Amino acid sequence: AGRPPAIFDLDLEKAGISFSKKGITVNEYLQSTSNSNIYAAGDSADSKGLPLTPVAVMEGHVVASNLIKGNKKKVNYPPMPSVVFTLPTLASVGLTEAEAKSQQIEYQVNYNNAESWFNAKRLNVQEYAYKTIIDKENQTILGAHLIGP
Repeated sequence: AGRPPAIFDLDLEKAGISFSKKGITVNEYLQSTSNSNIYAAGDSADSKGLPLTPVAVMEGHVVASNLIKGNKKKVNYPPMPSVVFTLPTLASVGLTEAEAKSQQIEYQVNYNNAESWFNAKRLNVQEYAYKTIIDKENQTILGAHLIGP
C-alpha cells in the first residue's frame, strides 16, 4: 500500500471500514474493528507494529492464518529496534529506563563511555557510549541503547 498507505481513495467509509492516518483500524487479529470481513497488515494497518518490512511480513502471516483458520492467531510483536542515522547515530531496542520504572520493574543500569573502543579510535569519534537496562530478578536484558558509529 505504500508509506503512507495509499488506501484513502478506496471509499472505505462506504464499506464501513474505520481508519486513521496510519491505516485501517484493526484488532489484535489484524481484523478491521468496524467490518469483520476486512483484514489489514503492514503499511495499510493502523497496528502497534513499526513500519518495517519484517514487521509487515509477520503481520501478513498472521492475517493469512486468521483468514484460513479463523481468528486464532494474535499479533505478538517482538522488541523492535530503532535507529536514527544522525551524526552521531542513535540506536535503541527494548525498554527505556522510564518505561521500566513505569512498569515497576526492579532494574539496574549498565552505562559506559566507549570512546576507548577500537572502532571509536579508528573513526576518531568521542560520542560513543552504551546503556543496558537489566531486570534485577532474572538478569535478562530489557533494553539496550547505543550512541556512536
